[in-house]
Amino acid sequence: MIKRLTKWGGGASQKDKVNTENNDRKVTAKKVRKLNYKNGIASKKGLNQLPVFVLFFFAVLLYASILFFVVSLQNIQTTPQNKMAVSALGSGSCGNNVTYRFDSSTGVLTISGTGEMKDYYGSSSSPFYNKSEIKSITIKTGVTSIGDSAFSGCTGLTSIAIPDSVKSIGYNAFSGCSGLTSISVSSGNIKYNSRNNCNAIIETSTNTLIVGCKSTIIPSSVTSIDYAAFSGCTGLTSIAIPDSVTSIGSSAFEDCRGLTSIAIPDSVTSIDNGAFSGCSGLTSVKIGSGVTSIGYKAFKGCTGLTSVKIGSGVTSIDFSAFEDCRGLTSIVIPDSVTKIGDFAFRYCSDLTSITIPDSVTIIGKNAFYGTGYCNTASN
Repeated sequence: MIKRLTKWGGGASQKDKVNTENNDRKVTAKKVRKLNYKNGIASKKGLNQLPVFVLFFFAVLLYASILFFVVSLQNIQTTPQNKMAVSALGSGSCGNNVTYRFDSSTGVLTISGTGEMKDYYGSSSSPFYNKSEIKSITIKTGVTSIGDSAFSGCTGLTSIAIPDSVKSIGYNAFSGCSGLTSISVSSGNIKYNSRNNCNAIIETSTNTLIVGCKSTIIPSSVTSIDYAAFSGCTGLTSIAIPDSVTSIGSSAFEDCRGLTSIAIPDSVTSIDNGAFSGCSGLTSVKIGSGVTSIGYKAFKGCTGLTSVKIGSGVTSIDFSAFEDCRGLTSIVIPDSVTKIGDFAFRYCSDLTSITIPDSVTIIGKNAFYGTGYCNTASN
C-alpha cells in the first residue's frame, strides 16, 4: 500500500492525472486565444466572436474611404487646367508698390500700383515666366516701368496695352511671346508710341522699335530695330524692313523660326551680333550694299539657309557669322571684304562652292572647318 502511494504521487489514479493534464491544456488554450484577440491577431474562431457593432463600424469606415476616393478622382478629372495653373499664379507683388492679380475666367493679368515693376535677372525668376494661361495683360495707370524679362515666354499672350504712365520697358520684357498679335500704346504716353497701328512699341525720341510681334508692320519712320525686339517670335513668317532703318540690333530676330526670307535694305549699315541666329526656317538672305560688317553669330544656326547674297559694301564677316548653316551650298564673297573671321562658315556641311577674292587678307581660325573644303582641325 505504501509502495503504491509512492508510485502514484499521493494516491491519484492514472485516469485522474490524464484528466487534470487535459483540463490544464484547455485553460492554456483559452488564455492564448484571449491574448491573441487583444493583440488583433485572433484566430478564425475568435474573429467570429467579435461584437456586431465593431464589424459594423469597420464596414462603415471602409465605405466612407471608397466614397471619398471616388469623389476626389472626379474633382481632379473635371477641374480645368487653367484653374490648376491659377493656384500657382494667383496674385502677389511684382515691385515695391506694384501688385498683380490673375483672373482665371478671362486669362487677364492685371498689373496695378505705383512706381516700377521689379527687374528679373534670368527669365525663370519672374512669376509670369512661361505662363501660357496668360492671354492678355492690363497695366494700370500709375505703373512706371515694365521689368527686364518680366513676361518672357508667355506663349499664350495675345495682347498688351501700355498706359501713359510707363516710361521704361526692360530688356527681354516680352521675349518669346510667340502668340502676341496686338500691341498698343496709349496716345498720351510721351515716351513710347504705336504709330500707324503698327502693333509694335516704338521709342518716340529715337524712332527705335523696341518690341514687335508676328503682326507688326514696321513704319517707314523707324530708324533702328532694337536688341531682341522680335526675339522668340516663332509665328513671324515675313517682315518688310523699310529703307529708313539704319541698324538691326543684337538678337533682334533671334529664334524667329517661322521667318523664311529677309531682305536688308541698302540703308542698313550694321547687322549686330546674333541678329538672325537660330532662324532655322530662313531660306534666303539678301544683304544690302550699305552694310559694312556682318556681326558675330549674325546668322548662326540658320540651318535652312540655301541662298545668301552679300552686298558690295561689306568689309568683314565676323566670328561664326554663318556657322552651322548646313543648307548653304555656295557663297560668293564680294571684293570689298578684307576679313573672314574665326569659324565664319564652320559646319556649313553642304558648302561645296566658295569664291574668295584677292581683297581678303585675313581668314580666321577654322573659318571653313566642317565644310567640303576643310575637315581637319585647322585651315
